[in-house]
Amino acid sequence: MENSRTDQQLLRGYLKSGDQRAFRQLAERYSGLIYHTALRVSNNRTLAEDVSQRVLAALAKKAGTILRDGIPLSAWLHRATMLEAKSLGRSEARHHRKKEALMLEPTDHSSPESDASWQEALPHLDAAINTLPETDRRVVLLHYVDGLTFPEIARRLNKSAAAVQKQSRRALERLQSLLGKRGVTLSVGLLALGMTSEMAKAAPLTLITSLGSVQTFSTTTQILAVKKTTIAAVGATILLCGIPLAKQQLSINRLESQLGGIGYDTRQASPRVRPINEAGEKSQLERLAKDLSSNDSNVRRYLAAVDHLESLSDEELILLPQNAHSINLSLELQQTILRMSIHTLGERNRELALDALLHRVPKAMFAGNYDCDGVLTNQIRNFSDSNPSAAYAWFEENLEAIRRLPKHPNMNDDTLENPVRLSLAWGFVFTAPDTAVEILRTVNLGAIQGFLDQLCRSKAPDLRKQPEGVLQIAREFLPPDRALSVIGNAAAPSILTDGKGFTVYRDYDNFLDRQELSESERYFVLTKAGLSAIRSSGERSAEEKILHYRQWLESREIENPDYLVGASMALKLSRYRSGSEIIYPILQNRRSIDFSDEILIGFLENIASERSAQISAQLELLPSAADDPKPVQDLVDQITSKQSR
Repeated sequence: MENSRTDQQLLRGYLKSGDQRAFRQLAERYSGLIYHTALRVSNNRTLAEDVSQRVLAALAKKAGTILRDGIPLSAWLHRATMLEAKSLGRSEARHHRKKEALMLEPTDHSSPESDASWQEALPHLDAAINTLPETDRRVVLLHYVDGLTFPEIARRLNKSAAAVQKQSRRALERLQSLLGKRGVTLSVGLLALGMTSEMAKAAPLTLITSLGSVQTFSTTTQILAVKKTTIAAVGATILLCGIPLAKQQLSINRLESQLGGIGYDTRQASPRVRPINEAGEKSQLERLAKDLSSNDSNVRRYLAAVDHLESLSDEELILLPQNAHSINLSLELQQTILRMSIHTLGERNRELALDALLHRVPKAMFAGNYDCDGVLTNQIRNFSDSNPSAAYAWFEENLEAIRRLPKHPNMNDDTLENPVRLSLAWGFVFTAPDTAVEILRTVNLGAIQGFLDQLCRSKAPDLRKQPEGVLQIAREFLPPDRALSVIGNAAAPSILTDGKGFTVYRDYDNFLDRQELSESERYFVLTKAGLSAIRSSGERSAEEKILHYRQWLESREIENPDYLVGASMALKLSRYRSGSEIIYPILQNRRSIDFSDEILIGFLENIASERSAQISAQLELLPSAADDPKPVQDLVDQITSKQSR
């Protein structure tokens, strides 16, 4: 049955043979998810339909990447719709377009839609889902969008049904908490009931009606007959929105010029790559490596090569890099064979992939520019993320072998041990920070700071819940000034905004109350909060945001809040090149918004201590804005004298 084909089967059919029916079925299957996600984000029916068209066009373009990376289609489409809806909304605001009348979907007056709390939750629902950890997000979307049962999800994720059910419950509790931080009080039961109803809604008939018209579809197919396969499917997506045929063709032509080389000529499609039987069959290995590098130029050949890798046994995958090296393929092709074969093996058995890298890959590949160290550290990080205790046991057992590996000529470290230690520590920072500290004991400080900075950028949801590990490592290894910077970065994910420009400090309050911060650390974290408040986007003015920040400081009974406001404004000027046109007028008019001279003192003292601060001629005007000009003038003279030297 056509409807029984999985997302992956439909994507493969579309990519390999340009099967428009397969793409149309995917569009029908997920049009409800796309449309209603866009509608919840934008609250605008017309924009939601426009977003639906754009997301389906993006799906046509990115289908190969989605299939290659094994991303659940529902998860990819949900995130793509979120991003597209926000982007399109910002674009309309930038161009001052006239707002269209809001045409919300009629509400079914039955539980849970009739519940006032559920209605309050809807505008925030998708942003909350998007904030979930990736594993929780996938389970939620597989269950509520794809309609899979817990046993079905368990089989797909290689877990037990009980574990998946527990994870789903935990994800709903996280959603409940996230919505609570946005002022929405909702029970987990009502949330689950609402998700069951909302996420399964179909798209409006006007959006998908042309899918039922064979005549319309066949007409467009004739127009697209001479187009590349990718462009043909993009044209099919445009049909979904009921756009007139002439406008469809214009969109297709524009997309064709944008996507250019992504399509392929079916006459040049390569046959399925045959298994490698002899190490000396250079032509086959060379063809395999080139096909594995062709995902941007020939998706069909790339998929055939990936299929071939997946059909090989573990031992055959291990032999591929050896064969590529022994027959002296080019450096680039050897790297491709190594990376893709180890990646495929690692998806099956991470420990086996690491053993192969350590004991079976030719040592000359580590000594040369083959990116073996990058493949090794990537596998270690993935292993540590998924099973930290097993990864640590493997590391201890193989440490001497790691130390004996030849180092890359461009490596700063004497051996691969330190890069491996950094990757291994990744999985312990939030679960066992004491272990992470011991793992990092021999690593140089610069590498540790880079590691912590990267962790803060990529693990924001975890930092909101458990920042203690990052703080412990920073304090253990880094000088005070560098540790302050990391601690500020660890606190930053707890600063959220309400969408209109005001900072929401609930998570930040939790951070400050839970952590035992030194006086200098607390001062830095508070000024970073002010910096985030000033820089936040939204319709509120800079003056309103600064006043809101001061109110929060006062609510925490912070001594001398005006001084901290000034310090945050100095931090803004020292870290970012824009802001003078906002900061100086507020300082000069501080009486009108009821700030004391302390805002001027806090600003100037912190400007004086910042080496990278930008000095403006407006600095000379600040003494005249003070009730007591002398201390302000003294600071201005100190700063200008320092600059002249």
